[in-house]
Amino acid sequence: MAALDISRLRFMIVEDNPFMQQALKKLLQSFNVRLILKATDGAEAFRLLQTSPPDIILVDSEMVPLGGLDFIKQVRSAEDTPDRFVRIIMVTAYSQASNIRAARNDGVTEYLVKPVSAMSLF
Repeated sequence: MAALDISRLRFMIVEDNPFMQQALKKLLQSFNVRLILKATDGAEAFRLLQTSPPDIILVDSEMVPLGGLDFIKQVRSAEDTPDRFVRIIMVTAYSQASNIRAARNDGVTEYLVKPVSAMSLF
């Protein structure tokens, strides 16, 4: 079976840590993804979402001024959201069941705990 080709998908990385943002970008590039949008918090990401909607969003949970869960709620429920059904993968250091439940209840598609490997992201 041939490998899944995700090279044409548009990704958005919403991460305030420059090192983690770069690591996620490099992982996506290793899968031949060419279009990678970046934002450092949920507010910036929502503005970017308005003009350049991605296919998949990778989002951290803890950011200022607008964190990951609040961003997800906005994407899923705001009247001016361009795609309330966009796939959202939360990439976070929090592995507690309560965090996972909260993310799921707010509309996360998938949940990855840092550190993230290439295999788990793919």
